Amino acid sequence: MLRRLDQPRRVLALYLLGAMGLAVVSLLGNLALVGKLAPWIVLVVVAGGAALLVRWSGARLAEMSLSDEDRLVRLLAGGLVGLAVLFALVAAVALTLS
Repeated sequence: MLRRLDQPRRVLALYLLGAMGLAVVSLLGNLALVGKLAPWIVLVVVAGGAALLVRWSGARLAEMSLSDEDRLVRLLAGGLVGLAVLFALVAAVALTLS
């Protein structure tokens, strides 16, 4: 399916898939792992993955001209990455204090 897309849409699709993957790791990682350090490990993994994903997509998309729809998908994926990191941070603080 990705082969039929043009290059900017392919990068945006992978960026959105990566953002969804980080959100799933952020949600399920805190449920699956136990211990006081587990939420912090999840936070480090999600934050590191987010930094790599944003850097990778930014380098690929910087040289491409994007339509308005492409910019909207880029904003959506970036917001989802931010929410995943924010949830991991809040969960780490809340689970440590409880």
